[in-house]
Amino acid sequence: MHDRLCFARAFPRTATDLRRAARGLARFERLARPVKGELENTGIAGTVVRYPFNYRMAQWLLARYGRAITVVSTLTATSDGSHTPAAACIQS
Repeated sequence: MHDRLCFARAFPRTATDLRRAARGLARFERLARPVKGELENTGIAGTVVRYPFNYRMAQWLLARYGRAITVVSTLTATSDGSHTPAAACIQS
């Protein structure tokens, strides 16, 4: 059900489909709230996703989603100019 709602939200055929998908995901988020801690890293709406994103991806996520993203480790450059991975916590 969640995957279908996500697909409908990402690729709506009509404005009505978009509204229905948004409402369905909001409802899904409310239903998942009591067990939110058990759903970490599932990608379900309203849950936390933790992943060691690389520097560029972490920067893009921060620029795109702002306050919905929490970086839980610092981003540091190495001596060769590359960057160490950052763990970003994605919350909605």
